[in-house]
Amino acid sequence: MDKSKSVLQEVATLIHIHKQIPSGVKVDREISDEVTDKYSAEDKKIKVDKKIYSFDINAHMRKMFNKFMNQEIKPYVYPWQEGDSNKSVYYLLPNTHFEQVQEAFNKFQVEWDREVNHFIGSYETYVEGAKNTLGDAWKSEDYLEQWEIARKFIFQVNFREIPSVNSDIRTNASAKLRQQIASQVEGSYRQNEKLLLDDAKENLDSSLGRVIDAMKNFKPKDKGGAFFKDAMFDKLKLDNDRARVLNDQVFQSEELAESIDSVDQLLGSINSVDTLRDKTELGESKRKQVLASAEDSKSKLNQNLMSNIFGGGKDE
Repeated sequence: MDKSKSVLQEVATLIHIHKQIPSGVKVDREISDEVTDKYSAEDKKIKVDKKIYSFDINAHMRKMFNKFMNQEIKPYVYPWQEGDSNKSVYYLLPNTHFEQVQEAFNKFQVEWDREVNHFIGSYETYVEGAKNTLGDAWKSEDYLEQWEIARKFIFQVNFREIPSVNSDIRTNASAKLRQQIASQVEGSYRQNEKLLLDDAKENLDSSLGRVIDAMKNFKPKDKGGAFFKDAMFDKLKLDNDRARVLNDQVFQSEELAESIDSVDQLLGSINSVDTLRDKTELGESKRKQVLASAEDSKSKLNQNLMSNIFGGGKDE
């Protein structure tokens, strides 16, 4: 465990992303009360929401952010939990990709600021435009000043070292408190190491499962025969590469390495995905070969992987 902690601190960094976007939605209490009375409903059981701008800035910014995260960040980071929350607002970033990810964040910050500035510059236009969409439900009191709404857009990225007992300022306290902190940090490492392994294992297992299903269900002679895309194998390669980075830098597990190598061999045996769509006996033979390799890789991945890394019993 101590080795894993020192390894993590040496090879990775934590990222915390704080994002906030105005909803662009307002509850109209007056109309809500009118609807409640009209339908004889219980008080406060009906809420009427209004989209108060003629442009859905929330949907626009979320779409932009999600595209950025999925394409530029998530392929290089891993889940990490802090505190008692089950929702991870942190990511683990291997230092091998630090500069690449930092540059991506810097570029996205420029894009984010540009979109926010455009919205604020056109704010009055979007407010006035809402008069056409809301009709008599438009109310001037629903709207903040431009500077107030500008402050509701937040995009902040913080990089920090993985916490340790020695870096915790509270360790200057009593020996009892120090031991308590040490136990908390130890538990956090244990929890996050399992989270990292679970993430790598589940993604790889899922990708292998899709390949297995595709090879089993592809029946070229049937009009309804299942079709598969090249992207399925691209995703398998991505998940396998991510698992390799984790294993090389954190776990150094022979069992996981064996699974990763077997997936590499599977992918290497496919000269072209089109050969797997071949309608001849040659294509059928190739699909059976890939199916057998995928099932073997999936089996290796699930054979006591967790217990072999963390010890104690079968997969937890």
